[in-house]
Amino acid sequence: SDGYDAFQAVKDTYASHLDMFEPLRRRLVEVPFGLDRPYWIEDPNFDLDYHIREIALPPPGDDTQLADQVARIIARPCDRTRPLWEVYVIEGLASGDFAVLSKVHHATVDGAAGAIMTTMLLDPAPDTPLREPGPIPEAEPVPSSNDMLRRGLLSLLRRPDRTIRLQLRVAQQIAEASRQEGLANVASAARRFISAPRTRPRDDRDSAPEAPDSMAPPTPFNASISPHRKVAFRSVPLAQIKDIKSKFPDAIIHEEKASASSRHGRPKLELLLTVLREGDKLVVWKLDRLARNTLELLQIKNEIADKSAALVILDQEIDTSTAAGECFLQMLAVFAEFETNLRRERQLAGIAKAKEQGKYKGRPATLDKDVISEMLADGATHSAIAKKLGISTKSVQRVRNEMKQNHDETILLVENPHDH
Repeated sequence: SDGYDAFQAVKDTYASHLDMFEPLRRRLVEVPFGLDRPYWIEDPNFDLDYHIREIALPPPGDDTQLADQVARIIARPCDRTRPLWEVYVIEGLASGDFAVLSKVHHATVDGAAGAIMTTMLLDPAPDTPLREPGPIPEAEPVPSSNDMLRRGLLSLLRRPDRTIRLQLRVAQQIAEASRQEGLANVASAARRFISAPRTRPRDDRDSAPEAPDSMAPPTPFNASISPHRKVAFRSVPLAQIKDIKSKFPDAIIHEEKASASSRHGRPKLELLLTVLREGDKLVVWKLDRLARNTLELLQIKNEIADKSAALVILDQEIDTSTAAGECFLQMLAVFAEFETNLRRERQLAGIAKAKEQGKYKGRPATLDKDVISEMLADGATHSAIAKKLGISTKSVQRVRNEMKQNHDETILLVENPHDH
């Protein structure tokens, strides 16, 4: 509403809960020479104005600009001399709304605690009054370097394995600085051996499971991590999610993918078909989200069946693990393709008639929507695409809106719950 100050509202909300959120008031203190891990202390110089910030997007303030701005913020490391969190109130959105970005280091708050804290910050009604904050404990002074060095040495005495690792690290650094390659390799190998995980007893259920020996699948996520970040978001109808949850309450959802006009150029679909195992189910919302012609659909269905898995289509209530479901799928695919071809014939006939009557002029194609879609998927900005292709940014936005409206569907891999 007019006159509503989003930034002040967010700041007041955090201020009213600071006494309850101790992790947001803590900062790290480093141990000299890296002798031990950093220690947490209550920040004596805590400044809420530093942590809650206000920024605005330039016009037009579309989703791409918002995603780019969030990516830049997330890519910047937190200041380790302050509590490791930041909150941004982002205004200037084309919709007239504002966004709130919360950036919290995982060492400060893990996912479960973060969800609880977020719930505490939110109110059931917009006119709910702010709670009265309680007293905040007096902050302790920042320990001196000598104090932290003393703590680090005491920790090394209690953990001799850390002392050995420290000595090997120093030896490796000295060897590398003096170009003694042999000594550096020996020290590096010894550090890897000492740091290697030990096999846990089979009956130890409290420990974390061992990492698998097999290589991770070749996905875009399994690559070297860089300091740069990319952010993208899209919406999925809540009704679809609720329907999936009700039909597969014990399943594990692994993947989602926006559909394309054909199977070609859909690496995520190929990945899903590759990792399917016996008893798994590949779930789609509608038939045309998986394939656009009968031959392609039957090929995908046969690949799934070859792995003793099944295909489930929620909207048509088809499950190929049953004979009736497989029969109905093939019948539906034939009629769906017939309807598509009939619609195409009518369209072409209408164009031909309009041309005969001189009513259809047409226009030269100026947009390669496939190229624009690929560039958007790769993270290119609207202005960069427009400059490279010699078109306007509005044309790029129009293609993006079409993608969002026409291809906002979900494909899911649901594992067999009996495997867990």
